[in-house]
Amino acid sequence: MTADRTNNTNSLSLSCSILIVGSLLWNKDKAGIRAKWRDDRLDLAAATRIHVPLRYGRRSQGWGNTFTMVLDAMAPSGKALLVPCKASVHSYADLLEEIRLLWSAEDSAPPIDRFYKSWGCVAALFGSKAAAVGFPEQWRATFQAARPPNYAWSMRMAY
Repeated sequence: MTADRTNNTNSLSLSCSILIVGSLLWNKDKAGIRAKWRDDRLDLAAATRIHVPLRYGRRSQGWGNTFTMVLDAMAPSGKALLVPCKASVHSYADLLEEIRLLWSAEDSAPPIDRFYKSWGCVAALFGSKAAAVGFPEQWRATFQAARPPNYAWSMRMAY
């Protein structure tokens, strides 16, 4: 997430991008949720190809024997897309709306106020200007409050 100040006003305008490493880009679910999310929320023309440490996990029988993909700092470099969102983020509530809609696309289900399942979750990385307005601390609180009892996940803040 990056930030810039526009029109010499005091309103903060943050840009938000989604890191896509798999089926969010190509899958066409039966309800059309992913295609609608891509069309409505993403600026696909501005996508940037990047390399990320990517490990191929188990073969997913429910997805036509494709592999699950996991970001792993110890894994070799894999290909991904960094795709900007069409809308700017002006508040933490705006960010949560992007997260809610991203999770809806990931889960191929109508939006809910949740961003995880046993098989994955939404993560966030914030730039210095987003950090300056407190987004990492708010995200940490949101993330920790959402964690179900006895659910093993960890959170590392990186700036």
